Amino acid sequence: MQTMKIAALALAMTAPMGASAATTVFEATGLGLFDGMFGDFFDVDGDDVDVGVTVETDGTSLTSATLLVSDASGVLLESGDAFDAMLSGGTASLSFRNLTGSSASLFGGDTARVIFGFDPGQVAGGTLDPVSVQVTATDLAAIPVPASLPLLAAGIGGLALLRRRRG
Repeated sequence: MQTMKIAALALAMTAPMGASAATTVFEATGLGLFDGMFGDFFDVDGDDVDVGVTVETDGTSLTSATLLVSDASGVLLESGDAFDAMLSGGTASLSFRNLTGSSASLFGGDTARVIFGFDPGQVAGGTLDPVSVQVTATDLAAIPVPASLPLLAAGIGGLALLRRRRG
């Protein structure tokens, strides 16, 4: 019975594996301006990557939004296709699809979520400072199984069978 458990474990180890957790790809700290209908985020943290987000609303719902992430080499990520927006306390998020740019391949599912963190007491004041921004990938490309893993599983299964014949 013990041998069968070891063999089953060895076979289970050969099954395909992948990653699908949300991962932060870009981060920034900056200044937000919002007047109830129009909003801008300006990256002021002085690092090599600049994140820019512009949002328009009709007062109650999102009408348009753009995302631009760039560095000295050019556009890393860009989209004007926002399809989901949420505001809750000191967190706001926007989801973008139809991503373009040199880093778009990092977003395996072609979807990026931009998460803003800020002091909720300043929302009505027009200027939000500081605002932290994370651009996350929710559907990452699958990470392939190393080629040696099935060989290791077969070896463990073989040792289990050998042990059974001798025991």
